Amino acid sequence: MSDKLVVGIADMKMAQYEGMLVTYALGSCIGICLYDPGLRLAALVHVMLPLNMETGRRSPMKYADTGIRETLRQMEARGARRSRMVAKIAGGARTQNPERHASAAMEDRN
Repeated sequence: MSDKLVVGIADMKMAQYEGMLVTYALGSCIGICLYDPGLRLAALVHVMLPLNMETGRRSPMKYADTGIRETLRQMEARGARRSRMVAKIAGGARTQNPERHASAAMEDRN
C-alpha cells in the first residue's frame, strides 16, 4: 500500500478502496477517523480545538464542531451512510504543565 495521504493540522483527507491516511504530532490536537465499511470509504480529520468561534469560519477543519460536520457532509456526498460508519479518535494529550505554560489554556479547551 503505497498511497499514503498525509493529513496536516486543520486538514481532512479521504481514501476509498485503498490508501493510508496518516497524521503526525497530534499532541493536544485530536485525530478523528470515520469509516464506512459498505463503501470502503475512510476520512481522517486533524482538529485543534472543540468549537469554531472564528469570524467568517474560514478554517472549518481546525475545529471539531465544524470539521466533523464538514467531513460527514463530504462522505455522505460520496454515498456514505452514518448508520454504517465507525469512528475512532486519538490525541488530546496534556503536553504542558498548566502551572508553567500559557499554552495549557488550549489543552484545557480540548
